[in-house]
Amino acid sequence: MPQAQKLVRDVLAGRRGSVNEFISCYGGEIVDYVSSLLPERQPPFEKVVEDILVDALAQCRTALRIDDDEQVREYIFRSATTTVRNRHSELLKGEADPRKASSLLSFEQVLKATGMNERELTASISEGRIRAVRADNQMVFPAQDLPNAKAYSKRGLYYVSARERELLCLAYRLRFSPELIGQWLGSSADEIEARLSSGATELASRQVVKGRL
Repeated sequence: MPQAQKLVRDVLAGRRGSVNEFISCYGGEIVDYVSSLLPERQPPFEKVVEDILVDALAQCRTALRIDDDEQVREYIFRSATTTVRNRHSELLKGEADPRKASSLLSFEQVLKATGMNERELTASISEGRIRAVRADNQMVFPAQDLPNAKAYSKRGLYYVSARERELLCLAYRLRFSPELIGQWLGSSADEIEARLSSGATELASRQVVKGRL
């Protein structure tokens, strides 16, 4: 019996620890997928991840008919794209926003990102722990210099729309084919490939990625 199908059977049988094993197996890639829609992992990030996992677990009886590990994985992400459209469709409405893509943050954004108050941030600047620069006659802060810079590592993805970010993640990060993605989203493979090309070209031109994805 394939490992993925055994895991599904264990979940359905209520075997102790099987749900945690399911989350361990697929949770990381689901987090990557949701991060494409919410690059900064702001609310409702955790809620979307939870809803995807809950829906996949609730419907996993369907996967009992599948006898291939990769096809079980495909089932999980078909379910994920459905959950997003049924329960979080507003996330797909996000247009490209170059302002969000900037790696320079305002004073207020740094306060929110770090959890500091104004006095603490001012002290950090004075002591050289956080670097401030001038741009357009305003004090701004390079995101890569912040203590939690990793949280901003995907801001460049805002150069493309949420729908393009989703496609790029499914195709290049998770390695699903345009044909399969098209089946899930009700589009032709040619249309998916064209949208992927457009999104990848834009990110490359902005130097968010090196060369073509």
